[in-house]
Order: sequence, then C-alpha cells, then structure tokens
Amino acid sequence: MLELSGIGQLPDGSSFKGHVSQGKAHNSFFLLETKNSEVMVRRIQCRLHFPNSFIVDPRGLAGGIVLFWTNQVTLDVFRSTPDYIDMLYNDFQDDWTMRITCIHALYVYHTRQLFWDELREISYANTFPWLCIGDFNDVLYPWEKFGKKPADRNRMLSFRALINDCSIMELPNKGCKFTWMKNHMGDELVKECLDRAMCSMEWRLLFPAAKVFVLPAIGSDHSPLIINSSASYKASKKFFTFEVFWNEDKECSELISKAWNSVRVNGTCLISKL
Repeated sequence: MLELSGIGQLPDGSSFKGHVSQGKAHNSFFLLETKNSEVMVRRIQCRLHFPNSFIVDPRGLAGGIVLFWTNQVTLDVFRSTPDYIDMLYNDFQDDWTMRITCIHALYVYHTRQLFWDELREISYANTFPWLCIGDFNDVLYPWEKFGKKPADRNRMLSFRALINDCSIMELPNKGCKFTWMKNHMGDELVKECLDRAMCSMEWRLLFPAAKVFVLPAIGSDHSPLIINSSASYKASKKFFTFEVFWNEDKECSELISKAWNSVRVNGTCLISKL
C-alpha cells in the first residue's frame, strides 16, 4: 500500500514519480487534495502507469481524493464522500482481503465531528481487517504540534475518543516527525503530525511487521506516507560504551582491575585490551 498526500501543486506528477518507484512492490496509490480536474488526474494516472482509478472531484479549488491501483488487486468501493473513500481491498497474489478507508478529514471542527461519527458506524459494522490512512487533520498529543499556538485540548480528546471507540491503533512510523507544514519561515512556522495510518487489531495480527515511512514533503505541504506491510530491518551493530555513573559503584574499580589483569588478556597489547 502506497499513500501520497497533496498533489494540488504537482499537475504533471513528476515530483512524486520517485516515490512510486520506491513502492514497486505495492499495488495501490492514494492521493489527497488533488485540487485538479479529472482530465488532469487522468494525465497523472497515465504518467504513473496505473491501469485503474477511482476519483472524487475537488470542491472548487479545494479537496479531491484519488485512488490508483494495479491489476493485481481489486477495489470495491462501499462509499465515497469529500471526506473519505471506504472500500474492500482484495489482493490476488497474497490471497487476503481487508477493508481500507482513505481519509481526508475537513478542517472545520463541527464537520469533522460528524465525520468521526461516520467512522464509528463503519467500525461497528465492519467484519474485515481494517486500515485507515490519510489526513485526519488533528493531532493526538501536544508534542505532535510545533508553533505559536498549542494544540487544542478538546480536539485532541475528541480524536482520542474516536480511536478508542473504533478500537484502532496507530502503526509505528519512521522518518519525518511532522507530516504537515505551514509558513516555512519566521515565527509563524507551524508543523503538525496530521497524516497517519491506523488499523484494527485484526489487521495488525495479519501484518505484524507493517510500518509507515514518512518521507520529506516535495512540492506540497504534506509529507508522503509509504506503508510497507512486510517491513524488516537489520539490527545495527551495538558498540560498548562506558557509562560515567558506573564509577559511583564501589565494585566498579575492582571489576575493571580484575578484568584488566586477567590471564585471558594478560600480556596482550593495550589496543587489544581496549
């Protein structure tokens, strides 16, 4: 699964073709806030070589949601609104089915509360492993926002209540700390973690190694998110480091002296001992 947020400033698709090539093993592509007509979106689809698409047109100069996918999967859309696309996702190659809700939550608080209720209804009726990805337009904790004004407490509590009611959890991520930025210079700079991936327990059990990679924003105020359902990492080699507070232990000097003068290392050069 590959998700990219905010292509309104990228009408030719050239700036994010590199992100698609990174996700060659992935079968779908999710675009938020396209801000472009269907003709322009079709042109981008052709450049990215995706044979299938589902388009929610923008409202005037704002919004717009697009899904692209390959022939290796099928997407059956349950419902689409300016806020989200809710669908059943079938992967023929790996033989699994999940529910995916691609989200572009509106900024207006009251409207978003109504949308939260719709997500609750989806959760209560859902019987499939469930993944929610996109721009939730809210932060969960105070440290997920940087700027002059602190994060709104009521909005955070409302967002946490949604997660609790839907029994979903956030997927671990790696990369940029913030996914959205406004006013790049000066005291008016604002950075927030608005884009994320949430999943049900059933989805997490199906993909226990899944991780989200947050890439730098290029030509957009949102960072792209790449979701790898089978991420794996090689453990980095750990080097020994001496902790200063060990000197406070009475046995520390005795243990060091004993080890230094032991038979196993006695007679060796200083470098070998170190």
